[in-house]
Amino acid sequence: MKDLIVNIYLDPISSVLEEALTGLAFPSGISGEIHLLRDSLPDDAGDAVIFITDRVGSIRELPNVKPEKHFIVFCGEYLTAAPFLVKLDDLWPLTVSTTAAELRTRCGWLLNRVLLALSSNVESDVYIDTNASESFSHFSKELTVLAEYLPYPLAMLSNTDTAVVMNSRFRDIVLQTEGFSLSKWKQQYLIPCSDPKYDPRHRTISREYILEASGKSYYYAVTESDICDQEGNIAGTFCTISDNTYQRTYEKTILKAANTDVLTGMYNRRYFYNFLNENITRPFYLLYIDIDHFKAINDNFGHDVGDEVLIRTTQLINKFFPDSVSARIGGDEFAVFNDSCSHAELKQRGAELEKTAERDFKMYRHDIGLSIGMVFSDGKAENIDLLLREGDARMYEVKKTHHNQSESNDR
Repeated sequence: MKDLIVNIYLDPISSVLEEALTGLAFPSGISGEIHLLRDSLPDDAGDAVIFITDRVGSIRELPNVKPEKHFIVFCGEYLTAAPFLVKLDDLWPLTVSTTAAELRTRCGWLLNRVLLALSSNVESDVYIDTNASESFSHFSKELTVLAEYLPYPLAMLSNTDTAVVMNSRFRDIVLQTEGFSLSKWKQQYLIPCSDPKYDPRHRTISREYILEASGKSYYYAVTESDICDQEGNIAGTFCTISDNTYQRTYEKTILKAANTDVLTGMYNRRYFYNFLNENITRPFYLLYIDIDHFKAINDNFGHDVGDEVLIRTTQLINKFFPDSVSARIGGDEFAVFNDSCSHAELKQRGAELEKTAERDFKMYRHDIGLSIGMVFSDGKAENIDLLLREGDARMYEVKKTHHNQSESNDR
């Protein structure tokens, strides 16, 4: 394949850049020369031209600039170049500390970008919609070279919401290339899990979403930034995606550890108190449950067996009250919140729970079982501790009855 001819034209600039370009080795696939600009860019200057200047006026006065052929570099401050950034292909902010070696490396990198932009072998991992708007054609070619090496998913969309550029990281998430529409993808696959955040200064909007795929939940923060032309009109959108899955999973793990009992996996006292506080104005039933003669288990069989009894008690409570919020609030004390069942139904479930526990724990002797006290709150309770103490008192009344029955059976 014949080498591409790329000529570099220098508008009078610093001697540091001239030194950097002296003896510059063109990369494989490119041939060219370095020239000082005389009057204007020649009409026939090879396959492409790199024009390097430090004068804003030179950029403004360039005639017949062809985006697919002319690559413009400005050597100066960012703020000076800002009005012309749409036209520029690169910005080299020269300072007194800039070295010739740095500029030579930068120019070599630019030549490789030009080679990729001009050759048919554009980076295969980067998707380009060749049917996109002409206003994006030059910009997208330049961006494709950079996009694939960015460490995050990025896409550029036209003002018709069609993807013009999409790097492989972005494509791995959306699993789509041709015909990709950001709005349709969000509507079809994403579940919002946060409020949108607007940044009018930078013209961006960010929002976190959940994506369900292969039985897993992925958390993605999607940020959309306006691409504006020199007149301030919106010409398209940059879209970046941040994967927050690890962070959200870690947060859930920490939250679960703070709100659940390690042994049984039930909610703990802290969570139950907070839950009651949030629901204190609703009518509900509170069941207070205690294991009869639990101390005898630990004393006679050891704490390992005691733990087994606690775990089994948890399983039974979850079985008989699956529509409730249950918690282990003390050593062998449990509480159940229910706002959907009648008093009669809860009483029947409680009786069945007591019978099942008595049967399951019969092997341990010592009359191991459960005592359940139940109280009703009409939504006007003001003190959670008083409510729990009332449930505790009702439970002890039941426990006393069980104790009397046990003594009667022993006679």
